[in-house]
Amino acid sequence: MSKRLNIALELLESIWGYTRFNPGQAQALKSWTEGKDVITLLPTGGGKSLCFQLPAMVESKISGKSTIVVSPLIALMQDQVDGLCAKGIKAASLHSQLTSHEQRDIETAFEAGLIDLLYISPERSTNPRFRSLVQKSNVGFLAIDEAHCVSQWGHDFRPDYLFINELKSLIDAPVMAVTATATPRVVLEIEKHLRLKTPTIIRGDFTRDNLEFSVKHLRSQKERIAAIEKALRADGFGDRSANQRAIVYCSTRKHTESITKVLRGKGFTAAYYHGGRSASERQKIQRAFDLSRIKVLVATNAFGMGVDYPNIRLLIHAQSPGSLEAYYQEAGRASRDGEPGKCLLFFSLGDMMTQRRLGSSSSNNSRLESSIGSMTQYAHSTICRQRVLVEHFLGEQTDICCGRCDICKGEANQEFEETARLIVQNAEDETAIINVLAKCKRPVGKSSLIKALRGSQAKTLKKFGLLDIPDNGILRKKDVKDIAAQIECLMEQKKIVRKGVKYPTLWLPNKPVRTRRATPANVDSTTRKRSTKAIKTNLKRALELYRNRTAKKLSWKPYMVLQKKVITALDEERPKTLDQLNEIHGLGPAKIERFGFDILKIVKNYDQPQS
Repeated sequence: MSKRLNIALELLESIWGYTRFNPGQAQALKSWTEGKDVITLLPTGGGKSLCFQLPAMVESKISGKSTIVVSPLIALMQDQVDGLCAKGIKAASLHSQLTSHEQRDIETAFEAGLIDLLYISPERSTNPRFRSLVQKSNVGFLAIDEAHCVSQWGHDFRPDYLFINELKSLIDAPVMAVTATATPRVVLEIEKHLRLKTPTIIRGDFTRDNLEFSVKHLRSQKERIAAIEKALRADGFGDRSANQRAIVYCSTRKHTESITKVLRGKGFTAAYYHGGRSASERQKIQRAFDLSRIKVLVATNAFGMGVDYPNIRLLIHAQSPGSLEAYYQEAGRASRDGEPGKCLLFFSLGDMMTQRRLGSSSSNNSRLESSIGSMTQYAHSTICRQRVLVEHFLGEQTDICCGRCDICKGEANQEFEETARLIVQNAEDETAIINVLAKCKRPVGKSSLIKALRGSQAKTLKKFGLLDIPDNGILRKKDVKDIAAQIECLMEQKKIVRKGVKYPTLWLPNKPVRTRRATPANVDSTTRKRSTKAIKTNLKRALELYRNRTAKKLSWKPYMVLQKKVITALDEERPKTLDQLNEIHGLGPAKIERFGFDILKIVKNYDQPQS
């Protein structure tokens, strides 16, 4: 056995208190001792950090050289630094929340070789000042944590990870890239973008023997909250003295807040956590969760990387995430101590529409659709849940049968029957949507089409020919979000097409669009003005008054609050929610955030257009 391996075993026991390695850790260490670049894939909770922290300490003990660790989040860096310092290891992190004086002190200590592990962000790796510091320092090892961030096919793509290879060129030392969520395709991207030299690829065991995975196909918020309450009570979370915790993940901030409010009303010690809360609020909530004063944390993925609690016994996804990588990483936070834990996923087509909206700014639409497809396949799978997850990351078939998931235990039969019923029902609903659109006189906005399908008698539907058709209200029992998701699916399948750019509308492919009748040439401008004035609705007047009042209050020009075309669109579409407001072109996120609730209140007061 080499000197480095002997020292590693000594440090493993003396510093970390372990007498043996987890699967994959020993192989990673051995490859490092041979001077090779390494890509280490270990499941969440599999001990990835030790794979580079232990070599860093061996390097420090033998040669006195330091290690640089690239990490994507300040909270994740600080958590690891605090843990290392508690073990007597000289560790520090350079990040934007430090004062310039604090940063200079750390840089001086690093240059002098007084720091064993220095954590930095990928952005700092591109900083010329830091690169100059690296060239003057004695660096013997480079580690890249959460390495999947380098790939546009990874679920947490960070563009600055693409420039780490430039930092690597300044360091004559082996590189170790570690991650818990990399498919074979992402592994190739890691190797390519980090310019690793024929790296050793180590894949750990992605099965989580202690976790019970299950899926429920739920659509309405009411169904989901009822299922969350049932799951929490079944696992004893109604008892404030219970020594266990639960996380409920949501895709949107709005849902974290609404679910928390309901759970508190039902007697649970719950709180919500998302990126919209201040840093001090998030810190306060996390501290309370640390101390188990809060038993149920309802969070977005802002409560993410680096989360490490031993006794999270129940992990619920109230809304489906957009990829299996994200799901596996979040679900893997359950029962880190090896005790039994449950991972429950709620799934609906509406969730996938939410993910498309959240990912609409992505430049890699193929990746987005591929990820959503994998998540959908998992939710509708008829084979062992663990097997689907493991095969996704290994890229090869296995014969796994965990014996604990809803599939293996036969508990999914009812879900399959419900899913089959939903598939048939969805097909019928999609046919209904196409039939109603076929009866339109001209292209129609999505919200107007949904109104007609749900039975609205708004007179604005008359111009589309949707007010008196027999199919008006054919989907009146359906949730707006579900109908919108089905329309999105039909658009993906090219069964419905989008017309226009400024004011997008829906139409059927190959169906001709009737041109509007031109205004007769003999109608003078005075007549036109009278006609326009005659059809001005009370809602339009109310919106114009609001616009003028607000403009005066803010010392703005009226059009800066609401343009005329926006007021016209609001009058036609009659939005009832912020999501529907988002479909009105010319508003935009900033105006919706500032004026959205006022606008919805005005629209509600004039729900029916005036004759």
